[in-house]
Amino acid sequence: MSKTLKEIAQIAGTSIATVSKVVNGKTLDIGEKTVQRVQEILDREGYTPNQIARNLKTNKSKTLGLLIPDIRNPFFTEIARGAEDAASDNGYTVFFCNTDDNFNKEIVYLSELSSRQIDGFIIAGSYRRRKEVESTFQVSAPMVAIDRVVNYPNIISFITTDNFKSSYSITEMMIQMGHKNFLYVGGPEESDVTQDRYHGFCAALNDFNIDHYDALFGEYSVESGYDLLLEYDKAQYVSAIVCGNDLIALGVVNALKERHIHVPGTVSVTGFDNIDFAKSISPSLTTINQPTYEMGRKAVELLMNHFDGDNIDKIVELSQDIVVRSSSRGIL
Repeated sequence: MSKTLKEIAQIAGTSIATVSKVVNGKTLDIGEKTVQRVQEILDREGYTPNQIARNLKTNKSKTLGLLIPDIRNPFFTEIARGAEDAASDNGYTVFFCNTDDNFNKEIVYLSELSSRQIDGFIIAGSYRRRKEVESTFQVSAPMVAIDRVVNYPNIISFITTDNFKSSYSITEMMIQMGHKNFLYVGGPEESDVTQDRYHGFCAALNDFNIDHYDALFGEYSVESGYDLLLEYDKAQYVSAIVCGNDLIALGVVNALKERHIHVPGTVSVTGFDNIDFAKSISPSLTTINQPTYEMGRKAVELLMNHFDGDNIDKIVELSQDIVVRSSSRGIL
């Protein structure tokens, strides 16, 4: 009998995610020697991703539904990659639905997918929610929520990160680099993600007795960051801009360039998420690294464990870390 993905990872001395990427041919971020070692073990052990035993003992459609709010945002596309890879490893296919951050559209997709006998759902909910609707809305299968709090009765687990702590940490780093005049540029104020990140920012400033700061809120998009900063009339007094995500940060940097304000010479800028372009723009972006691919994989793993009757954690918190690049610098 061929080895499981977990057993292959143990033999290779790597993570399950690394083995999965080799299996699915997504190895750009893996060293050549590691890819070669894992592939040799896969070939030797005769690994195949099909889990025939699970097919025989369950009456499943072998399909999962994945609802994300914005397919244009690389944060969510990376989650989708992780989910698709993990689903493939387990012999499942994934239906992708882009809700455009629209709650009504989210409900329509859930209803449609339920009628197709989807085995399980993974959802990153829209921001503007109607709790009285979702708290009584029944779908046909268990759900795993990612990143954003939702209130459907079928939620079996929530995958999250400590947005407050990470926002606090990156703000604290900027303070320790000598910055005292801050601006926060965030997403929608009604979002729990926005609130956690903004409160972490404020807590760091408060702990260091810094009261020179402003805050602007809009959407998690390049356009929003650009428009908010272009209209902000106190940019010349700011030395550090902490942004709610990398897309906002890119818009902020573009607006600063248009206003002939140098980054990081005059003002430092930080993001959040560490999406792919963060390292390739000029200047490269200091940001918080999010385990986006792992979020997608973990969501599928939780559903598989649930299908097998295993107990799973109601809340799964994954770690984040700061990535320092060229968009930030210390000041005297």
